[in-house]
Amino acid sequence: MSILRGLRAITVVGSVLLTPLFALAADRTPSMESVEGRPGKLGTEPGISYGVYQLPSGTWVLDCVLARSLPARVKGYLRIEGGGHFKNVAALGEPELKGPISEHSPRRSDWLSSEILANLPRDAREISFDTRSGVCDVSGAATLSGITFEVEGAGRIVWELGSGPDPATRRNGVVTLDPARVFVGKAGAHPTSVPFSTPLRSRIDRCAERYSADILKLAGVTGFGPFRRGSQNVLVILVVDEASRARVQNLVRPTIEGFPVLVEVSGVIRPLQAAFTAFASSPDAPRGSQARIRSCPTAASSRRP
Repeated sequence: MSILRGLRAITVVGSVLLTPLFALAADRTPSMESVEGRPGKLGTEPGISYGVYQLPSGTWVLDCVLARSLPARVKGYLRIEGGGHFKNVAALGEPELKGPISEHSPRRSDWLSSEILANLPRDAREISFDTRSGVCDVSGAATLSGITFEVEGAGRIVWELGSGPDPATRRNGVVTLDPARVFVGKAGAHPTSVPFSTPLRSRIDRCAERYSADILKLAGVTGFGPFRRGSQNVLVILVVDEASRARVQNLVRPTIEGFPVLVEVSGVIRPLQAAFTAFASSPDAPRGSQARIRSCPTAASSRRP
């Protein structure tokens, strides 16, 4: 795919769940790459539905919704394949509850989050649960419970999410892994099978990593990386002066893989420089951040560092 205008192109090179499938490697599970944004289809069908998605901040969300149905058993297992671990695991907060998930407003509950948080060790690499869902109220409104979490390190998340008969009425009922009950990302895509895996890092971080080496080769460029501006993710290219800014704007397309591209003079946007410095030094920054987000010179500087 070319991200440059004109001739100067940069080339870029349903099963049965009895116990967690500990031995199943992440590279043998279907991979879901488009994970940003809350699924809009959650809670539209009776029974248990799972929502798996990532917020613009990089925080992950696991929603579990019971809609117009009897209580059910919910059983799941999340693990990180690689060197990463979970952190800042918490119950759903108000920002994650905005927007309808069905024709009824969801009624927030803690039936899933309390089960997960009760026995979760610090810096865990695994999250598991096996509990009874909440109940729908007389109006038919769905009940929603879930968690948010962040991840640190490298690897992938493997998700194993199942449901079955209400354990209060049917002991040891079979729990099934149904891809149709799992909705991933804004599109609400279903994995081809469960378990499935997702990348640890956000899509914009992975996009910046792919293009950083080529963009940093452009004359006058001093830095490149992702920047979160409110709810929007953008890619920012820092340059030494206005002449370089005009040249790079003429070369690079206004969007890369759907992300807006801003070209800014490094000495003029000190708040943005501070954000880059914080991102590059953060333990959450993807590998290679220090290499592609370099110290930015003032606008008066005419030489690349």
